[in-house]
Amino acid sequence: AALTVGASDSRRHSPTVHVLLRAGLAVLLDGEQPLGGAVGPPGSATFPVVALPRAAAVVAGGPGSFSRLFAGDGFSTVAGVATLLANGTSSPEAVREVVTAGARAVLVDGPLPAGSLGIDEPVEIPILGLARDVATSVRSALARGIPVTLSVGAAAFEDNPDAAAIAPFSSEGLALDGGVKPELAAAGVGLATSDPGRSEGGAARYGAISGTSASAALVAGAAATLAQARPDLDAAA
Repeated sequence: AALTVGASDSRRHSPTVHVLLRAGLAVLLDGEQPLGGAVGPPGSATFPVVALPRAAAVVAGGPGSFSRLFAGDGFSTVAGVATLLANGTSSPEAVREVVTAGARAVLVDGPLPAGSLGIDEPVEIPILGLARDVATSVRSALARGIPVTLSVGAAAFEDNPDAAAIAPFSSEGLALDGGVKPELAAAGVGLATSDPGRSEGGAARYGAISGTSASAALVAGAAATLAQARPDLDAAA
């Protein structure tokens, strides 16, 4: 039977930022939150919040995925604001698109492990995960014409409360035969990596990746190294 690999958070420290999210005079969120991006703002800032409509939830990088962020007059609809992504679009590609279109902060539905999303350049854009009920409140307030604002403080690296824990995006449970999956876990949150090609300025490209695919690659590499060093071992060992 095939082994499955879960993603764990192996970082001792993780980036956090103080967040104040308000709808009118109502406070929706106030406190320290993990930064989903690789870097964060060096100082405090406040942005108005806009929410991308569900109709905008197209495949990032696909046809029309970038042009949807611009109005008919050619101006960006997300420039200078904090953008709440539509459900199901919290991928690095979706984040990169709204940042390229001028967004000053990115909000997504659901929890994000600190540093789990990033872009290939160290742009100081805060990326934050919102609890489902908070994200719903934001959309509800905006639909009723109530202005929503996001204030963030300077980023800091704190002790990682999720160190050694399984990442929230990593599935676990019972297989069809009743066995518990996954059997193994490896680092899979905010792993630094190189990207192919170079930036517009000619610099080497780097990024941060997260996911069970990265964890599985680490386990496969470790197994291959062991098999090369100890060819006398078999699967039973």
